[in-house]
Amino acid sequence: MTQKEFNENKAYLDGVNLTFLANAWDNNPFSAELESFTASGGDMIVNLEVLDKEHLQDYIDNFDINEEVIVWWRDDTQGTRVPFSNIKQHYEELEDWLDELQEICDDMPH
Repeated sequence: MTQKEFNENKAYLDGVNLTFLANAWDNNPFSAELESFTASGGDMIVNLEVLDKEHLQDYIDNFDINEEVIVWWRDDTQGTRVPFSNIKQHYEELEDWLDELQEICDDMPH
């Protein structure tokens, strides 16, 4: 990745629901810590080794919705600040968020 490609990808993120916060790793100038929100306001942090399509696609492909939901629903009990009345609603919202993330990835310049 070049600095120009990194800057173009970063600029692209300004217009979508994925905000560049900082470099995820100090020793990697092309890394990225990104923030996004689900429809109900769930704060999602995405860390990429390189801010490019390949690494974002890898994140999407390996995101485990089950694992994310389980964090908020211990013993099938709704956790604090969970705006859903059941696990299915939570799961479906994360599916929608991943679909949105996929669209962002598909349109990313590099």
